Amino acid sequence: MAKREFIVKKSKTNQSPISDNSKIRYLMNLNENFEKQMIELLQSLSSYNKSTAKLRDAGDDLADVLDTISNGELLNPSSKKSISEVSKAFRIIQDYRDSKILYLEEKLLPLLVNCGEQLQKQKIDIRTKALSILDKNKDKGLMWIRSSSSSSSTSSSLTRTGSARNFPRASTTRNSVNHSRKIDNEREEFKQLIEKNELQKHQDLKSYDLQYDHSIN
Repeated sequence: MAKREFIVKKSKTNQSPISDNSKIRYLMNLNENFEKQMIELLQSLSSYNKSTAKLRDAGDDLADVLDTISNGELLNPSSKKSISEVSKAFRIIQDYRDSKILYLEEKLLPLLVNCGEQLQKQKIDIRTKALSILDKNKDKGLMWIRSSSSSSSTSSSLTRTGSARNFPRASTTRNSVNHSRKIDNEREEFKQLIEKNELQKHQDLKSYDLQYDHSIN
């Protein structure tokens, strides 16, 4: 038993301390990995917000078309009511989607952008401290810090992260002039549906007039 304890103690004394080179490299790599993940997250959220805005705008357009059909329906009150209820349901769904977009833009995104900026400051701080160690000790093992592309990656990352602050508000604003997604095909189909509905009403009225004339005669 005593022999085992001696072996353990001996192995502990043989452990070598971690060098400044390894510490700095580890911290810089860790920070850069977090920064990359943050940028990817912001880009994913941006894509999600755009997709949600497209779906919301399409739903708003569809609700407008349904309202047009409902307002034009005069002969069948039951059909008019049903179409109107469907339109209201679509608008409720789009209101919910719009609230998700606003939450992402006004609450979640600023927190993530601030976190990204903190990561940038930390990386610059680590690099500054590493350079001061290099100047003080003239350690050739740390020369990779000067020759690394951290400065260039920092500037590019700052640009990309900074662009996240301009999260696609213009393209996600509800009822904006430039909709992200046009539904021309859907509009054409509903236009044909309205024309068909109007034609059917005229035929029904004509048939009703003929029956009325026969009943008088």
